[in-house]
Amino acid sequence: MPEAKTILEQLILRCLWQILQNGDPDNLETDIERLKEIIDVGEQLHLGLSLDRAQEVYYNCLQNQIAPTCFLANSNKDNNKGNNCRWQQSQLCLLLHLGEKLAIDITPWLN
Repeated sequence: MPEAKTILEQLILRCLWQILQNGDPDNLETDIERLKEIIDVGEQLHLGLSLDRAQEVYYNCLQNQIAPTCFLANSNKDNNKGNNCRWQQSQLCLLLHLGEKLAIDITPWLN
């Protein structure tokens, strides 16, 4: 089943990229659930999915885009730069839980 493994890994990467870069905040919960289900299918089929590329994409986006515009902007409310975060607080929680599903340590952003 190497083809199935490769196809699922590519699908996971594409779905993750779509969520993080072009995702519609109104559909975020549904999109994340769909991605989690794809990962679960790979686990149930014991495909030995390699999520390292997805982890790298997620972590880089979290570190370079989400954290500066959402978490750091919220902690610097005295700053008049404004908040360019496209997600609401509840959606940020969903994104962090997605990181957990990808086996990313999200504890630094839980404060």
